[in-house]
Parts: sequence; structure tokens; C-alpha cells
Amino acid sequence: MVRSDVTLLPLLFTACLHASPLAAAEDEEFAPEAIPQATLASGRVVLGEPLAQEATLTAYYDSNPNPLWYTQAGYPNRQKLLAFISASEDEGLLPQDYHLNAISTHCSGDSMAVELQKNCDLLLSDGFITLANHLANGKVNPTSLTPEWKTQTKLVNLGPLLSEVSKGRDPVELLAALRPKSADYQALRAEIPKLRARLADAPPWEPLALKPTIKVDMEDARLGPIIERLMYWGDLPKSYQSTGRYESQLQEAIKHFQKRLSLDVDAVIGKSTLVALNASPEFRLQQLVGNLERWRWLPEDLGHKYLLVNIPSFELKGVIDNQVVLKKPVIVGRNYRRTPIFSSKINNLIFNPSWTVPPKLAVEDKLPEIQKDPTFFAKLGITVYERDRVVDVAGVNWRRLGKGNFPFRLVQQPGPQNALGQVKFMIPNTDDIYLHDTNTRNLFSKAERAFSSGCIRVHKPLELAEWILGDQGWDMEKIQETVDMGITQTIAVKHPVPVHLEYWTVVLDDEGNVSYRTDLYDRDAALWRALRQPITAPVVN
Repeated sequence: MVRSDVTLLPLLFTACLHASPLAAAEDEEFAPEAIPQATLASGRVVLGEPLAQEATLTAYYDSNPNPLWYTQAGYPNRQKLLAFISASEDEGLLPQDYHLNAISTHCSGDSMAVELQKNCDLLLSDGFITLANHLANGKVNPTSLTPEWKTQTKLVNLGPLLSEVSKGRDPVELLAALRPKSADYQALRAEIPKLRARLADAPPWEPLALKPTIKVDMEDARLGPIIERLMYWGDLPKSYQSTGRYESQLQEAIKHFQKRLSLDVDAVIGKSTLVALNASPEFRLQQLVGNLERWRWLPEDLGHKYLLVNIPSFELKGVIDNQVVLKKPVIVGRNYRRTPIFSSKINNLIFNPSWTVPPKLAVEDKLPEIQKDPTFFAKLGITVYERDRVVDVAGVNWRRLGKGNFPFRLVQQPGPQNALGQVKFMIPNTDDIYLHDTNTRNLFSKAERAFSSGCIRVHKPLELAEWILGDQGWDMEKIQETVDMGITQTIAVKHPVPVHLEYWTVVLDDEGNVSYRTDLYDRDAALWRALRQPITAPVVN
């Protein structure tokens, strides 16, 4: 039975060692006889295990019929591979997906029947290629979890890997090279065994009520478990003696906790802080596992100069040669108007843009405002069109309109009330999502900034415009002069800048420490469940 908890396979590596594939005698008998095509053609199940990479195995063994792992030269490689598979739980993966249980049970001993060696050779090759596939491309197809995930994942050609092993390449080196190269991935990966080792030390973690808010000097029964949790995470020294009240030292610990998780640092124990305090170590481990998978989905080459938007962090980063040179707060989509995940390129900027209200937004959001306020159009500088004809808004019975009955197009002219502000960054995509300025800049002071209808609002966007157009002779003075003219101008970007919209709930903070974010769109649990599912069908690369 497959375990669904976070302790994956704590005893599996030891069991495998004792089963002897890792510690077989050096004088083990080998039977380097050909593996016939019939072995694969007879079906996908070998020693009770489905083969996930049948096509790759067939292609390899048709040209290389001798065993790969059960030869004198293959013996040390077999040892290394099994050790790497055993440790794959530190990648957030399941060792049993790579046949470790079956290999430990059937493929041991100092002497094995020829047919059994052939089957074991197939299992090892299938486990090797499947693990390589998961490290390079990810185990889970992101589009199977959410329709908003539209990024193109990389697909690494894994066919030559078995041939590389047969030529003497170290299989562990080949596998390790397939991991994402990001420092974030390495840090998150290193955190998994550390957190798993501390699970037994965690205090009881029953959910705390999210109301009422706990303020300065209040007494509250929840303070006891809150203190235990702050001590566990290191925000409060274990020597702390509670007074029973929410006093100054405890307030400082809460502020430290809030800062680590990018919450509003106000020392008030409100809903957002209580939700974060309710996140158990087991849940944080699940987040780590899921976010490693999200890194594996990302294309290996993000570009020489690119923008990266992490939605749960409400942050945009500008990167050149793998160095972050620009950081900006952003506002992203609300839960019911989620910002999608995709990669594209900024190909032009529009200064002083007009805004054509998307039809869905016009009906669902703007029409109720129109029906309440007869000055709506004049106040916001909106012109109404029916096809290409300007409509006299006073002659329309707006209360009779609604979904399926709204023939108008709303266009907001450039100006201080324009929802797109002073500049719009065009990134071609199927959802009509773009980066832009905003006329509600006060919202950037909030820690959690999910206020938009899907597009991404950027703080001080003229600085971003200079970063993008600087190599085209646009400095801040020229940009400001263009904006001050009040005329809509479209500027082509000579070297389009890649933009990657991503969703990571575990990140590295400015000091390089692992830091957790709110799961804004409730995606972590579904990803965790998908990663815990064993492979039951062939994987198509």
C-alpha cells in the first residue's frame, strides 16, 4: 500500500541495503545474455511492476540486447542507482515509482537465474529513465490540476541516457544533471530532510479559531498553542515565560513571524496570521515537495534578460545573467479572477493607454456600478460604443441590460482616472493578460495584494519601462516627457523581454532563507495528492 503521509519511506533505504543489491559480493555471478524483444512485447508488467518507459526500453534493448546493470561493469552503477532512488524522497518524489520495492524483493542474492536477471535489468532501466523524466520534466502534468496553468514545460530527450550508461557514464551524474539548476531548488531540496527530521518534535497542532482577533494586552486561550508554535519555528526563545497576556516580547515574536511570511507586520494576531500559525510542519513539508515539482515544470532557459512574477509573493523580479537586478511589488488577480500561469514576451509598451473594458468585466463588475451612478461614464472618462458608433449613454435603459444582453463596448480614455495608469506592457497570451500601471496605487502598501481582475499591476512602472527600453535610448527623462504629453504612444521593444508568470508558495527571502507564502489560489493540496499517486500507466515523453 502506498503511504500518503509526509514520512514517505523512512526505512526503505535500510531495507534495500539488507536485501543486498547495494551490497552484493564482488564475485557475484553475471549472465550477460541478450534480452529478447519478447520480454518487452509480452506486456508492460515485469515482476509485478508496470513499465512506465516501454517505448524507450524497446528502442534501447533492440539495439543493445545485453543486460546493462547485471554485468561486472554494471554492478557499481547498479549500486549507485539504487542509492539515488532510495534518496529520491529528498526530491519530493516516491522511490517506489522507480521499482525500489520490487528490486529489493526480487533482485538480490549472489546468484540469480538468467530470466530473473533480465527482468531485473528491465526494472532498473525503467526506474532510471522514469526518475530522469521526473527530475527533468516533473512527475505531474500541471494542466491536469488547473486550467489556468498554461506554461509550456520543457521536454528533455531521455532516449540516449541508457546508451550513455552503457558507455561508462555515471548514472548518478546523469540524473543529478537533470535537476533544475536554480539555487531556490537546491535550497528547498535541502530543507526537506531537515524539516522531516523535526516532525517528531512538533507540539500538537490543532487548528486555532480564526476569530476573534488578538490585540495588545489581551488574554486569550489560544496564546498557549501560539507560543508553542512560535518556539517551534524559532520566532520565540524556548526560555520564554508566558504572562497569560499578549505582552511586548510575544508581540515582537509575532512581528518576526509575520515578517518571515510576508504578512502585514503589525503585531495583530488576525485572520491572516492565524491561518499561517495553523500551517503545521506536515503541511509545510507538503508545500516544499510541491514547489520542487513546480521548479521542474519551468523551462530550463528563461532567457538572458527576463521578468519573473511570483503570484503568491506579489513580486516581480528583473533578472540579467541569473542575477536579480530589479524587484517590484505587484498586485495580482483575486481568487475568483485568478492570474494564469504562462510564459510570453513583452514586445511593446503603450504610454498613456486607453482601456477597453473586457466584456465579462463590463457586465459583472461595471454594469452594477452604472446602474447605481448616472455620472459613472463622465466621472471615469468612459466612452460607450455599439460596434463603431458612439452611444448617447443617457438614452440607454441600463437596468434592462445584463449577461447575454450587453451590446456595448466600454473604452476609458487616457488620463488620471484610467485603470491602466500611465503605461501598459503587452505580453501576447490567450487570456488578454498584461502588466500595467494603476490609478489605485495605495493598494501597494498592503502585504497581501490580490485585488485585480487577473492582470498584473506594477508599482512604479515607469522604472520598469526604463529597464526594458534603456538599451533603446529611453531614460527616465524621455519617458516622463512622453507620459506628460498625454498622447497614446506605442513603443516597440527591439529585443522582446521574456516574462514568466509562476506560482511558488515556498521561496528564498532576501537573506537566502526558505520562506513560506500563503497558498493564494489553494493549489498546494491538489499538487501534493497528485505527487503521492503511484505510477500506474506508461509515461509518454
